[in-house]
Amino acid sequence: MTAQSNRIPLVGEDPDDRDVTELREFQERTRLQAALLECVGQPVCAVDDQGRITYWNGAIAELTGYSASEVMGTEVLRLIVSPESIDSALEARETARAGRRWEGTLRVRRRSGGSAVLRATVTPAIKPDGTPGGRIAVCADITELLAAEEQHRESAERLRFQASLLDAVGQAVIATDIKGRVTYWNRAAERLFGWKQEEAVGRTILEIVAAESSLHRGEEILESLRRGETWTGEFQVRRRDGTNFVALVTDAPIFDESGSLIGIIGISSDITERIGLEEQLRQGQKMEAIGRLAGGVAHDFNNLLTAIKGHAGMLLEDLPQDSKHREDAFQIFQAGERAATLTRQLLAFSRKQVLEAQSVDLAAAALSLQPMLRRLIPERIDFRVDSDGEHAIVWADPGQLNQILMNLVVNAADAIEGTGTINIQLDSVDLSKADADAIPWHVEVGRYARMRVRDNGCGITPQVLNKIFEPFFTTKAEGAGTGLGLSTVYGIVKQSGGHIMVNSSPDSGTTFQVLLPLSETAPDVPVTTRRATRISPPAGGVILLVEDDESVRCLARRVLERGGYTVLQAPNGRAALELAASHESTVDVVLSDVIMPDMGGIELKERLRAMYPALQVILTSGYSEADLRGEVRAKSAAFLRKPFTAASLLQVVAETVAGKPKPH
Repeated sequence: MTAQSNRIPLVGEDPDDRDVTELREFQERTRLQAALLECVGQPVCAVDDQGRITYWNGAIAELTGYSASEVMGTEVLRLIVSPESIDSALEARETARAGRRWEGTLRVRRRSGGSAVLRATVTPAIKPDGTPGGRIAVCADITELLAAEEQHRESAERLRFQASLLDAVGQAVIATDIKGRVTYWNRAAERLFGWKQEEAVGRTILEIVAAESSLHRGEEILESLRRGETWTGEFQVRRRDGTNFVALVTDAPIFDESGSLIGIIGISSDITERIGLEEQLRQGQKMEAIGRLAGGVAHDFNNLLTAIKGHAGMLLEDLPQDSKHREDAFQIFQAGERAATLTRQLLAFSRKQVLEAQSVDLAAAALSLQPMLRRLIPERIDFRVDSDGEHAIVWADPGQLNQILMNLVVNAADAIEGTGTINIQLDSVDLSKADADAIPWHVEVGRYARMRVRDNGCGITPQVLNKIFEPFFTTKAEGAGTGLGLSTVYGIVKQSGGHIMVNSSPDSGTTFQVLLPLSETAPDVPVTTRRATRISPPAGGVILLVEDDESVRCLARRVLERGGYTVLQAPNGRAALELAASHESTVDVVLSDVIMPDMGGIELKERLRAMYPALQVILTSGYSEADLRGEVRAKSAAFLRKPFTAASLLQVVAETVAGKPKPH
């Protein structure tokens, strides 16, 4: 056998010039090679120099859907190479023609539709004479691998996106395994609790966030979560620095696809501010409700006091100077006066008293009051009034301003045991939007006169701080105070359009801060009650008395009849209209209460003025609402505040009958 016969022939080599033995050996080797290529399990094909298929194994036939008998002699580029891979296939061809190996990816078409991605190694096929003669491609189907990689990439991208979302939310998001060990800790959790993610992961959740008082409750919550339950509620937690706060927590179990519990996820947020605002809202609602109650009680009580003081006054007038009953009548009258003072304080708290407002320089008013305030304070306490020299003009009742100062100063003095200091500071302040937003209730932006009363006394506990403005609440010993001082201050400030704030803690003193809006121009002088002097009433006047309270109606009738008037009585507005219609020509003045069932004094006045424009009306009430004061100013009606005396009643009626209606 020649040296050439020792060469292993290539697939497709013509063995015609060999002897029978060589032919058999060649055929055997060819079958062996083909069997080996079939056993490889990878797609293998061979093409000649023109790119026509000369070999096509079972793996590539299965991949593409084309059998060997269908593809033999066809051009591989036209048959299966996808358009987007033509350039890569041409590159592989030229590389193989140059005698080099080419590796890369090729996308091929399937007979049934769709495509597959192959990782191909293309090597030149060598002819018997040692020259390149076509190409052999050994491929690996990486379609599923690429799909898996793409899915993994998309999953990783989704995870990154989800992680960025969780980091972007303002709430702490924490995940743990079923034993409570932290597996995820977002940036909000870092900010909220003070632990970095790398510090928190792996540690038990209760160890790093639960307050000491919440550990047992936390274990119970974890047990319920391990049973597959969810939990939402307020939970006392702890920051890394040891400070505690209340968090709103929602915890839920995490299950895998098979339904097995694999962990727990929790969302937490700091609700300290919300709790504070809710407490402020509850406090405001409570104060409003108490104010309504106090105003209603004061109104009804003023009716009783009107009867008590009026009848006592008439007794004093009728009793001889040497009567043994005169002292009893005087004590009744004095008790009525003291009770009337209490009702005025209740009305101040409920913001329903009549203010005698005028333009007042707050600093000048406080400085002028300083000597009297000094006498109210024990000498062991240092007292001073400081002003920045500005003229802080406010529209307020001077007497009520004095009452604010006296109550706050006396309250401060009572808080100091032994030596101490009380300081009143007066200035003006521009309240910006940021300043207004920092106050827990609504405050308008603008310029305010500011009065701060500071002491270095015992301070106020948080429990007491929430109640100090409530009427009849006091920490003083029984009989040492009525509990109306600060509630009166609160009502006066609010009715004057201002705000009052207090800052205090035990053993750290107290600061009351009063803000009153500055006044640029003085408004109209409001209707007020003044002290009446007795005048002689005109004879023969007819008064239509409208009052739902029988005791007040009885008193007013007796006083007016004693004064020489003829009195027509009605228990409400509708009855008064009927009486007025039947006595149109004789009624001189209508004296009516404001608040009555069926028809009140305001509506009655409007009806009467529509029918009898010249008819004079006097309104009376235990307190004066804002709309009532507006009506009085607009229509020039006289106003008589309860509890009134016999003298003040006769005074305002006489002036009105004489055609000079004036407010009293």
